[in-house]
Amino acid sequence: MRFCKNCGTQVDESIRFCPTCGIPVEDTPIAPVNVARETDSTHRFDPQDIADNKWLAIFCYFGILTMLFALIVKPDSRFIKYHANQGLSLMLLNMISAIICVVPILGWIAAGVAAVFGLVCTVLGIVNCVKGRARELPLIGVIRIIR
Repeated sequence: MRFCKNCGTQVDESIRFCPTCGIPVEDTPIAPVNVARETDSTHRFDPQDIADNKWLAIFCYFGILTMLFALIVKPDSRFIKYHANQGLSLMLLNMISAIICVVPILGWIAAGVAAVFGLVCTVLGIVNCVKGRARELPLIGVIRIIR
């Protein structure tokens, strides 16, 4: 199957012009323009790794020491590394909001919003661990620090 370079519409092999925008379709297939990014990558992890380590992965959301504990206890677990990365992203958000908090009024508001957002993301991360899922946290889930 081919895709239009201009608008991303899926085009049949026999059609020479895009039915949506009318641009000529080349013979080289390309990826669609508006592809949604995958936010749930649970299927990429070993189910046994998830089952064995989902309770330990919860520690990744309670600070650097508990995160290091989980990484030291199970250094080969991809599931724990994934959630450690999410927890580290949350910790960076909290550090940035603490710095912003120094600015009067506007900084206080921004830091308060970031603190509420961080709390919501922490709860989401813990729920994802308990359910054995590897879902990205909103906005900060795309950050990759630990590979």
